[in-house]
Amino acid sequence: MSISADTRRNLVEAFEHGLDEFTAVATAPRADLPGLPTRPSATELAEIEGRNRARLARARQAVYDTSVPRGEVAHLLDVSPNQVSNLLASQRLVALDGPDGQRFPDWQFDLGAQRVRVDGIDRVMAAMPAGVLGLSQWMATPNATLDGRTPAHVLATGDVDAVVAAASAVGA
Repeated sequence: MSISADTRRNLVEAFEHGLDEFTAVATAPRADLPGLPTRPSATELAEIEGRNRARLARARQAVYDTSVPRGEVAHLLDVSPNQVSNLLASQRLVALDGPDGQRFPDWQFDLGAQRVRVDGIDRVMAAMPAGVLGLSQWMATPNATLDGRTPAHVLATGDVDAVVAAASAVGA
């Protein structure tokens, strides 16, 4: 199976982020974490790394499985496959590569609207320190900053500025 450089980068970033969080916890002063050993063993670290890799693989597969195949995206948007590539290159769409080809997370599309593709994805990507997987999970999660609505819902209503502000807060 071959994956694109962007997908590989996104996966590495997600894994490293999880590993960084673990390292911060593992090396935190013990007063904050009573009852834990002073430092995990190499075996424990390897087990944790394996669980983290499996968790990321499951999360990625869940997003991939609910995403729209590339050919269907061209049909939905009534554009050529080349135009889909242009939208992807300009980050006005995002996609995951997988065993059945590229798929586009479904939060990017509002099938009930006159304009099927939501606007502002490029601005959200620029504001949020995440890859496609992290962005997709964030888009589907109710957000207190957005009055409990999901960023995907707010983006579909056209309030790109509110979603960009919420995305900017993630990295702050």
